[in-house]
Amino acid sequence: MPLQVNKKEGKASGLECGQYIIKSNSNGKNEYGMSNEKINIEADFIITAFGSENTQNPVKNALFSNGKLDINKKTMQHNRKKNLFAGGDILGTQNLVDAVNDGKVASWSIHRYIS
Repeated sequence: MPLQVNKKEGKASGLECGQYIIKSNSNGKNEYGMSNEKINIEADFIITAFGSENTQNPVKNALFSNGKLDINKKTMQHNRKKNLFAGGDILGTQNLVDAVNDGKVASWSIHRYIS
């Protein structure tokens, strides 16, 4: 489970992750929690996927301008912030097939952007 984005010179350099584990309970029910073990994964880019409604205001504020979506639907790239791509649930996609297609289009666009 990602805990924080590591940065170097103001840019993402990786993720610090913790392990989410199941702890047995005396009443027979499983409890979940974080272990004390943490790992750092180096990365040049970090691509996030929310998978459900996003409630993080900085992300919503970055994607929307005056309440309107500011994403190029052909590339899934933000029209002003060229290093930002979005698709799926946050754009109001109503079904899995379209959400998967958004991801496919965004991944190709990200590849072209970083190449």
